[in-house]
Amino acid sequence: MIMNRYVVVLMLLMSTMLNYANAYSLTSEADKPFTIQVTGQAAVATVPDAFNVTFVFEETGLSVAKLNQMMQLKHDKLVQSLLELKVEKRDIQSLNINLYPTYEHRNGTQTHTGFKLSREIRVTSGSIADYANIIDAALGHGVARMQGFRLFNRDSDAHYKAALEAALDNAQNTAAQIANKLNAKVGRALSVQTISSGHRPVAVMAQRVMESAAYDMPGEVDISANISVVFELKYPEKKSDE
Repeated sequence: MIMNRYVVVLMLLMSTMLNYANAYSLTSEADKPFTIQVTGQAAVATVPDAFNVTFVFEETGLSVAKLNQMMQLKHDKLVQSLLELKVEKRDIQSLNINLYPTYEHRNGTQTHTGFKLSREIRVTSGSIADYANIIDAALGHGVARMQGFRLFNRDSDAHYKAALEAALDNAQNTAAQIANKLNAKVGRALSVQTISSGHRPVAVMAQRVMESAAYDMPGEVDISANISVVFELKYPEKKSDE
């Protein structure tokens, strides 16, 4: 008899919990807002006011010590020339140093012929007009090649923020236009995600810059912002019939 009472109580308890769960589920579904997801895009035109470039020195020989000595001498002379051209010392960076053996292949045999030493120097300048003088100085001090010539605007962070705000305005306008067609209104933003940005320096072919000091640099570049926004979509409440 006692067992039967326990069974009845347990069944009633389980039934109550199930009804509560179903009611909560229905309430949760009903409480979910209608949403609309749109993208926003904008770009701000800027004029590049600086550039950076990487110069590479290369030396080959039998003695690593002598190679390093010659490399250091060229490096120091180039740095001195760059300082005379008003390049800030903090804008001259010594980067990778690589050393590897060289071989000669003859009649199926491999003979060690020495070593090859390379060293990279990256230079940043706030005057695009000086790029030809800087390249001439580098070539005059025995630079083997140039790579990674890039143009940028030193105030690009501020321009990107302006593009981001304009992209958000674009997203709001798009959402409002769609909502108007649906006889609804745009509510608060539920989520915002940046998709991509053009917040990057503009790469220029280094070989063309080296070959011609009169190479035409782009007059303007765009800093762009792209975002995805989920807005709440509000429909007018229906009045109940009196």
